[in-house]
Amino acid sequence: MATLVVDVPRDVVPRLRDFRTTAALGELDEDHVQAPIVTPQLFSGLEAKILAWKTNGGVGQAADLVNNAFLLKQSGPSVLEAAAFLRTKESALSGPLLEVVRGVLDGGTDNWQVIHTQAISEEWLQKKIHKIRGYLREQPRNSVLNVELSRLYILLNQPVQSKKSMLQAVKLSPNNRFVLRSASRLFLHLKERGLAHDVLRYADRTRFDSWLLAAEISVASAIGHRPRFLSQGQRLLKEHKLGPGDISELATAVAMEEIEHGKNRTAKQLIQLAIEEPTENTLAQVAWASRNRIHLGNLDANRFKDVPLLHESMAWQFFEEQNWSRAKEEAMLWYEDQPFSSRPVNFAGYVACTLERNYRDSIRIYEVGRRVNPTSFTILNNLAFAYASDNQPDKADEILNSFPTGILDEKEKVYAHATSGLIAFRRGQIAIGRALYKAAITNANKTTEKNLGVRAGIYYAREELRLNPPDAIQIRQQIIELVSKTSDEELKLIAQNQLPSEVELQSSASRIPKTK
Repeated sequence: MATLVVDVPRDVVPRLRDFRTTAALGELDEDHVQAPIVTPQLFSGLEAKILAWKTNGGVGQAADLVNNAFLLKQSGPSVLEAAAFLRTKESALSGPLLEVVRGVLDGGTDNWQVIHTQAISEEWLQKKIHKIRGYLREQPRNSVLNVELSRLYILLNQPVQSKKSMLQAVKLSPNNRFVLRSASRLFLHLKERGLAHDVLRYADRTRFDSWLLAAEISVASAIGHRPRFLSQGQRLLKEHKLGPGDISELATAVAMEEIEHGKNRTAKQLIQLAIEEPTENTLAQVAWASRNRIHLGNLDANRFKDVPLLHESMAWQFFEEQNWSRAKEEAMLWYEDQPFSSRPVNFAGYVACTLERNYRDSIRIYEVGRRVNPTSFTILNNLAFAYASDNQPDKADEILNSFPTGILDEKEKVYAHATSGLIAFRRGQIAIGRALYKAAITNANKTTEKNLGVRAGIYYAREELRLNPPDAIQIRQQIIELVSKTSDEELKLIAQNQLPSEVELQSSASRIPKTK
């Protein structure tokens, strides 16, 4: 059976993005930012930016337009005109803005989309790595190039090379905000927990940089360590010396610490400060906290629709609204933004296979995800479930057996048993399938996961009902009654989507030839 979408604990840890996107979002340190860079509150429509550029001209208006177009993935004559104008002013541009301009002119604003959608293409990644290695031969001390090389290596699931390149970037720029935040996030992904924290807590710049303080506090929380600079972060927020965009993630990180210590009133005040000019990471964190930790009232993501890259928040909002197609769409955009992460893949794949019963779609999604996360049990189990549900049991068995069973925890063993039962059913090995499902249900009731046995029972009933037994309607009624006794709304949705209706069962029964 497919593992459920778990709203697992999250922290506002840094995102790992390419340099151009990070630059356009305005998240780089002051050493890089010397010219206007787009910030979320400037997103008021591309037409307005075009009109301002046509009316007033100048570097500021051109930069505003080009940055907006780059992030919104839109182009046109006015955008290219503004970018061409900025290229004539290269000496006056900051490094990040110049990178965005080059990106627009070299590949159009589609360059942004290429970076992400082609992240699933190994051929594209290899070509990009080759190109950047060539640049590094000419610029061996370029830390930004080393960060990008590291990011590309991890997308190819080459962790040794990725770590080596990122450590080189940290060595070259030990106090660069972009480098440190990127390094910390990569090391978290590699499960180098101590290293993820150390690169932040031992950097000289962290204690007075709001973005690094946010990262240090959040990463410490994520790995169960005590933040080193929590008091400095609290003090910086009280000083009110920085703009709301520069303290958004810091206020969020401190708010999460206050919630953990039962200081909800203070946390709510900090969250209000955080969402004045939020990043998408802030909004995703606040929305998670509202679902799981503290009541914050209406946090409709549509209120913040002008914040770029808001895909994680929107995916969850559409999920809660039971708009499966939009939830899946946003999850895949979330994946395009964070292609090394297993969370968006698991989210989109689960919606496709469990709630839409679109097994071909879920197979494509999980196949993409397992290249970067080849040892993720959730991805492999759900991929096997999708293949089996698509009547490809041999492929499903191959996928499931690629995961070493010796390291499964008790809950994972339940899922593996149930998926093995499904594979047996689809092979026509009915007795084996029944035995495996019954074992899954028995073992599920011994775990701490509430309703896990009921979940397995739904899928067991699904397979039995496919056999058109004479008591099919009674079997369906029994499992529906069992599900109705729980308070788990997601289980009810699964039963509704995975089990045939009574009308379908009656129709199937009427087509079975009567024996004489």
